[in-house]
Amino acid sequence: MMEQFAEVGRFFEKAKGFWAYSYCLFLGVLSALAFPPYPFFPLFFVAIVLVLLMLSGVEKISKAFWYGFFFGLGQFGFSLSWISNSFAAQAEVPTWLAPIMVSLLVIALSFFPAMAFLITRLLWHTKWFQRAMAFASLYAIFEILRSWEGLFAFPWNPTSLVWWPSDIMLQSLSLGGSYSLGLITVLAAGLFTALFDGRASVKHRLITPALGLVLILGLAGFGALRLKGATVTYKEDLVVRLVQPNIPQIEKWDPQYLRRNLEKYISMSAAPAGPLGRPDIIIWSETAVPYDLENTPTRSYILSNFPDQVLLTGSPRQVLEPTPELTNSLYVLKGENEILARYDKSHLVPFGEKLPLRATFEFFGLNTLAPGSIDFNEGPGIRTLEIDGVPSFSPLVCYEIIFPGKVLIRDDRPDWILNITNDAWFGDSPGPRQHFEMTRARAIEEGTPVLRVAGTGISAVIDPFGRVLSKIELGEEGILDTRLPEKTPQLSVFASLSWGPVVALTLLFFGIGAGSGRAERSRKEENT
Repeated sequence: MMEQFAEVGRFFEKAKGFWAYSYCLFLGVLSALAFPPYPFFPLFFVAIVLVLLMLSGVEKISKAFWYGFFFGLGQFGFSLSWISNSFAAQAEVPTWLAPIMVSLLVIALSFFPAMAFLITRLLWHTKWFQRAMAFASLYAIFEILRSWEGLFAFPWNPTSLVWWPSDIMLQSLSLGGSYSLGLITVLAAGLFTALFDGRASVKHRLITPALGLVLILGLAGFGALRLKGATVTYKEDLVVRLVQPNIPQIEKWDPQYLRRNLEKYISMSAAPAGPLGRPDIIIWSETAVPYDLENTPTRSYILSNFPDQVLLTGSPRQVLEPTPELTNSLYVLKGENEILARYDKSHLVPFGEKLPLRATFEFFGLNTLAPGSIDFNEGPGIRTLEIDGVPSFSPLVCYEIIFPGKVLIRDDRPDWILNITNDAWFGDSPGPRQHFEMTRARAIEEGTPVLRVAGTGISAVIDPFGRVLSKIELGEEGILDTRLPEKTPQLSVFASLSWGPVVALTLLFFGIGAGSGRAERSRKEENT
């Protein structure tokens, strides 16, 4: 058996030229099959093991960059191909533009793993334990850089998401957040690579993978213990109604359907009370109201249907004077025409709500990606809203929920998180499922329940342990009446220490990997 593993290792180490790049591309696709909606998380481990074997056979260091680049092309190209649906949903965007823009995004994202591969190979040494340490730390560093707002601001599909089918494995998010779990996952996968190295001693080939298995079992053990005592309590005096009308994107902004869409929201919201009783709070999705809610008659008409209930709804807000301003907003409404609060989205979607370098893109005729002559304006940032009759909450619009550690104010910790979204852009694709699973991750990290309301997508009630208590599936029309789950009494470790755990672990792993690499090179120089 050991010799068969060694044969596999030699096969991938010897891969050269076209075949090597093809294998890296294929392994990237293989790794993508661990991300939602695909439940094949072992394939991520297989992909990392085999691509590291290929990395060990690199003769020219520069090739390590291209191995990582092609691995990224496979992973991002497969897992993000659904983005083309969002372009197809816009009548103003020519169909030929979608594959070009998605390809450019995938190419840009692929530079991040490429740099991780390159620097790992520069630090290369004989022991797989140290190789895995170096690779895991660098993979995590460039994943964090990919999500950094000052650079790329695209934390979609972090490595930790490969554990999405398992509530138990995801509980470690409460310790160090998304990037710490991703770091440990890549380290465990890297340690298994030693099993395939025929040049290493039998002891090394057995002990190193065993350490990877211990890491996985440790994560599972912690998760099982945490969930064993995880009971959910509810705010018994409050009923919330989530409304998902399932309006296709192609009809959402069509003038002939605007009034019909609004009436659908109203009629569904006014449906008879269920077993829990009459709703106290009604929640609509992102941009549910296509009209100006700053206009008093519009508010009065909508609220006349809910005279003593609180309505939370998304709506675009446009101000023309003194300067044009457009925001993607969440309104809290009650009474005859009262605006109790408004939250303006702060994390805008590039090319969707804001066109980067607008003057340049308009010169090349690409302004149709973000229709209109002005971009959306960024809001001031996350807030805790405290409204009479509504437990305090942190409002997040669509894309904002995917940023770890940036979904609520911890010094003013809310009772719950509200995420309104319109995933109709993505169609029936992996996109809405990926978005939903990242929402679950935020609940675990913060120990705070999430109510998610989609125009169509997945609307759900998620407890502070990331468990789905009830939901309306993608492509379904429906209402969901619920009690509001209570948050955990204590802050999670991640909520208390924020980025501390991932920074400490990453520096530790990098120090071990890089230090060992320098020591190995020094010994080789002395021997020569």
